[in-house]
Amino acid sequence: MKKLIQNYIHKITENDIEMFAFKNNIKLCKKEVSILYYYVKNEYETLLYGDSTCIFHDLKEKLSSENYEKVISLFKMYKEKYGHYL
Repeated sequence: MKKLIQNYIHKITENDIEMFAFKNNIKLCKKEVSILYYYVKNEYETLLYGDSTCIFHDLKEKLSSENYEKVISLFKMYKEKYGHYL
């Protein structure tokens, strides 16, 4: 499973981030898209397998409060739903 995720992350684009957010009723500005793209590309292992507290602390300062709440809620929902596959 890790290799599959790694391959997907390698191919992900900023547009993918923006479209996923849009489909989940999160309207990101370009800066927020770039920020989330950076964290997904560079910190996905921590987000999926480690303690993501520091990452979300950083994101809280970099995203609008509304988008931060939506992102963290979406993250928790997917982590709960699919975490056992990891």
